[in-house]
Amino acid sequence: MADLASQTRRPVTEDRHAAAFQAGSPSTDSAPLAGGQRVALLVRQHEMLNRGPHILALQRVATMLRGPQTASVSRRPPPPVSPAVQLKAVVPINDDAAVVQRIQIEALLGDAEDAGQINTQLGDLIVNRPGDDEAEQAEFADALVQAAGFWQGLGANEIGDVAADQRLGLIAALLEGDAPAGLQRLMRYFFGLAGRPHDAARGIGTLGFARNEAGGIAGIVGRPGLFAIPTGAASQARRHITAWHTLRNLMNRIIANFDAHDLSEISRGIVDVVDPEIARQATDIAQREAGEDGVEFRILWLAIVLNNVPHNLWLGAARENISINTLAGFIVRWTDELRAGDISIEVYRDRLTRYNAGSPMARRIIQQLLHEMDQPHVTEPPETSHLAIYEIVQREIRPQLEIDPRRREHISPLQLFLHEAGEGAVVVEEIGHLSRALRDFVRDPAEDDGEQA
Repeated sequence: MADLASQTRRPVTEDRHAAAFQAGSPSTDSAPLAGGQRVALLVRQHEMLNRGPHILALQRVATMLRGPQTASVSRRPPPPVSPAVQLKAVVPINDDAAVVQRIQIEALLGDAEDAGQINTQLGDLIVNRPGDDEAEQAEFADALVQAAGFWQGLGANEIGDVAADQRLGLIAALLEGDAPAGLQRLMRYFFGLAGRPHDAARGIGTLGFARNEAGGIAGIVGRPGLFAIPTGAASQARRHITAWHTLRNLMNRIIANFDAHDLSEISRGIVDVVDPEIARQATDIAQREAGEDGVEFRILWLAIVLNNVPHNLWLGAARENISINTLAGFIVRWTDELRAGDISIEVYRDRLTRYNAGSPMARRIIQQLLHEMDQPHVTEPPETSHLAIYEIVQREIRPQLEIDPRRREHISPLQLFLHEAGEGAVVVEEIGHLSRALRDFVRDPAEDDGEQA
């Protein structure tokens, strides 16, 4: 996307310490150094290595997490120490010196993919877990999956072998990976390193930007906060009819295929039909997060508005909502593995049969898929059965799991279009088509009834 992808942030400062270290290193054919010069050179190399960008990031995070009492300590520099004394402090003089054991992030996470697996791998590192509130559970699960994406990108980073060091190391990796500020705040809270983020800060949720190599906007990640309708009791959930991740996928396709002018056209097309209070809150949150960046503001504003369309939300059973969301994640992953040839149809069928679904709706969808798998158009010819199953899941199963209408209501053509456009099942080449669809999605149906009357 021309305009969006070209939006770059300030270039990263060159690592001058590393460059100086390389320039100052003696070559193999240089003249021997005097003893004092060699000691001084080794000390300088040690100092430069410990001022690298990764070490400095860790130091910033450690200072931030230690709190204000540490910051108030006197910062007067220590008295000068001779090079020889400094060298003794950094070079062990016997084999009995204590060795700090460290592991890599990828060794801690293992092959965890979904929120439940990540939660299990992190174990006691998680200090503050959500209770029965559906919104908090969804926020927790989404934050774990999003954070794991950043951690896996920095899987070779080493962290300590004790819980306190591992928590700090994982937070430092989020900082190094430029994770959204809202996600960093949440993970510090879940790790017990900070208090619960204030409601004002939670308005942005874990919503943030994915960046390309040039620093431009490649898409959005995470999810905004929910405030369009109040939550119910602990057993109830604010359920989306058109899922948030469908809307996020759709926005990312817009960012990838259109430019900033087209994005502005969509925002202008819906601004007069957005609930005024939702629009006001979205504006306040987006301005707080984006500052003077107009492109970032439009993207954040649109994402917050789309996630908080009142008539796209309804209060239903929390257990059922969690059940179908969890099943959707497993079916998508298993079907992708089947299509790629990583598992057989027998293994796929066995996983579905043994899956312990937590709601009647989820169990009904599993039975529907198992029934479809036995139909002649799927089983013959057998060499294409895996592709036929993939199409059934994409066209019939996933819409039922990811479009969640109120009881006694059916999936509308508009809801199905938005789902298929977000998944890439239909290709939209004109921004006007998407703009009209999103306007219809945001507009309150009660106003349409009033106009027709």
